[in-house]
Amino acid sequence: DGSLHCADPLYPLYGLPAGAPMDADRLLAPYPPEALAQLRPALAQLRGEGRPFDLELPFDAPGRGRRWVRVVGALERDGVGPGWLVGAVQDITERHRMQQQAAERDALLHHVNRSVPALIAHLDAELRYRYVNTAYTEVFGLPVDRILGRTRREITGQPLSALLEKTLDRVLAGEAV
Repeated sequence: DGSLHCADPLYPLYGLPAGAPMDADRLLAPYPPEALAQLRPALAQLRGEGRPFDLELPFDAPGRGRRWVRVVGALERDGVGPGWLVGAVQDITERHRMQQQAAERDALLHHVNRSVPALIAHLDAELRYRYVNTAYTEVFGLPVDRILGRTRREITGQPLSALLEKTLDRVLAGEAV
């Protein structure tokens, strides 16, 4: 019949008291245009083809500002009528914020590793290079893919210096150096 029945936990996200009247317009109102550009086609495909969806979208929560939500929807049928849409909306703002912070830290670390005029590398327990910065590629005169997975001896024909070998032994033993 087109009516919407929402679970009580949904209402606070919308800034509404539990059981407040809900219709499609009110349900979609907090989604900004860029979110609606994804959500509307997903709903249409769900209604038309029965294709479920799982989206992460911005949501302008009344009184709470920009949030991020995970919206999932599926069509349930009982074999008698056209079926009904079932779905869930989960506030994922904190997870989204942490992912964004991690991406920013990764970008900063990548920038520092590219820019620092020092050799920075990550070696595994077998002393094979797992990460090298730009300075390493310049010193060895090799692209990254010709360094990673190899030992220094495999790359240069020379073993590690005695000092570096002792330092690596200490690190591999769990000592902070």
